[in-house]
Amino acid sequence: MDTELVANAAAEALVRLQQGESHLAVHPRCGTNLAVTGILAGTAAFGATLGRRRSRLDQLPMALTAAMLAAVAAQPWPHVQERVTTTPDLDGVIIRGVERSERVAL
Repeated sequence: MDTELVANAAAEALVRLQQGESHLAVHPRCGTNLAVTGILAGTAAFGATLGRRRSRLDQLPMALTAAMLAAVAAQPWPHVQERVTTTPDLDGVIIRGVERSERVAL
């Protein structure tokens, strides 16, 4: 990607955030959203198997169904990211520069 293009896009995004477009700070695949989905799915799967006297293999369909439903329910919930881990308040923030770096494949 062209460095100047990235620098211009970043500068525009910063201005837009500073002008109140706070939705730009929230992304559906943010780590917070993934963590909330994982926690809900794991808790649902665990809860679905509590107190059951069947083998783990027999409990698997119930655990998978509970985890899937929890993951689906978590999708429209970006509220944790919006209210806890992300802030669009960028008053006084400046971008000093954009530098290109390339990763070497191992």
